[in-house]
Amino acid sequence: MIASPPFSDNISRIHFDDLEASELVELLDKSEYKRGDAYGFSLEESEPSLISAHLMLTSPEIRQVFDEDTQSVEEQQIDTVEMIPFRIDTKYSLLEIFSSKDSVSTVTNKLGQLTNWDITIENAALDLLSVRDSISEEYRTEIQSMKISNYSVSDSAIGSCRLKMNGPGAGEQLVEEYNEDITYLGLEVRSQSDTVTLGLYESGSIQVYNNMDGLSGLVDTIKQSMVEETPMVKDA
Repeated sequence: MIASPPFSDNISRIHFDDLEASELVELLDKSEYKRGDAYGFSLEESEPSLISAHLMLTSPEIRQVFDEDTQSVEEQQIDTVEMIPFRIDTKYSLLEIFSSKDSVSTVTNKLGQLTNWDITIENAALDLLSVRDSISEEYRTEIQSMKISNYSVSDSAIGSCRLKMNGPGAGEQLVEEYNEDITYLGLEVRSQSDTVTLGLYESGSIQVYNNMDGLSGLVDTIKQSMVEETPMVKDA
């Protein structure tokens, strides 16, 4: 895994139009970040179906420092480097960005510029219940929380709310009633030796809250489910 928990995995669909995956690896390698560059890439690993890398962004930061010689406070510019990890899974044609949602457009734009827009990147929505069902085929799952839009508070009040389940089976009752209005599912997923808590967002993001060493195939199960069942929404 390219990131340590807790982390967000923002997933998009990636199409190689007039570019081979091996050519992308070469471009990433040639665009290696060097100190002082505005941006660049750091290629971490290239496997037959996985390309792991970081987008490196330099940004100036103004700090106030005390100058002992002049006995005064002065402003000093310091360049900071942000590292945004991402991974391209060519098996499922998916791009994973392990950062905040705000970083997704930055990575996709820089990859587009790098490849002269010979790749197409699309938003990937999650069919939450289909993904949950796919996970349940391989692991024991329990709904811990959910967010529901169009939740009926009373006959005259409807809104969005986030609910925490206090007992086993409570989530399933709400799924039956509000299945088309669920925008987030918090799941506890258990194998024989490990337990992981994760959040699934309809927008295509996965939040992993603890170590997944004992459930290493879980993300692969989710990605396979997305490719098989999830409709893709193209960026505007």
